[in-house]
Amino acid sequence: MINPTSIEKCDGVDNNCNGVIDDGFKVGDKCNNGIGGCNTEGKYVCKNTLETICDAVPGKPQEGICNCSDNNCDGK
Repeated sequence: MINPTSIEKCDGVDNNCNGVIDDGFKVGDKCNNGIGGCNTEGKYVCKNTLETICDAVPGKPQEGICNCSDNNCDGK
């Protein structure tokens, strides 16, 4: 039975019994982190019961060289 008075939490449980786990938190959706050549793709995961974070770890900047890539991750 759906319980509309129960607040959905980001905890891997269907807290309001509507058939959707962690609804409203985008858990598992794609996300990106980092700028330019350091940009990596990941997915949203629960940070705590009220918010999500992107689990992608940005790459490490390298010395900028002329190779048409943003090696130093400054977005240019």
